[in-house]
Amino acid sequence: MNNIKQSSNTKNYDLFNIKKEISGLVDDFLLENEINLVDRITSFEKRSNVVLKKKQNFEEESFDLLTKQIDKIFNDIRYQIMTNIMNDEALSESQKEIKLQRSLLDVFQLQNMVEEMLLMISIHLEEMNGDTKSYLTKSSSVGETFVSKITSLTSSVFN
Repeated sequence: MNNIKQSSNTKNYDLFNIKKEISGLVDDFLLENEINLVDRITSFEKRSNVVLKKKQNFEEESFDLLTKQIDKIFNDIRYQIMTNIMNDEALSESQKEIKLQRSLLDVFQLQNMVEEMLLMISIHLEEMNGDTKSYLTKSSSVGETFVSKITSLTSSVFN
């Protein structure tokens, strides 16, 4: 009878040790997965930030180049208007001056409107970049939270 009791206790002890070992292995596996996920998320965020920074730099360079081109175009328009008005022999000097002032004011106002539109586009692009960064950060955070909860639940099932 003692042998049967001892055999039963040994089986229970072995089963307990096996459960404990499996639980430990599962916890180690889950922890390793969680660490790998955090590393991958961190790597992804770094790469995303690099790409977004390059995109932002490209947008800024493009905006600067576009602004210079617009300035050149409007300067060419001003020069052409001045040349046309000054060469118009049907106008007196005072008429030329009045027409020149009006025409140059119109060109100036048009240039301001175009530059305002470009500025609004640039602001909108910056907002989109900010929204994208925020979305990536929130997505990573949600992913980390999800994996952490799943890890805890899975671990508790095996404990």
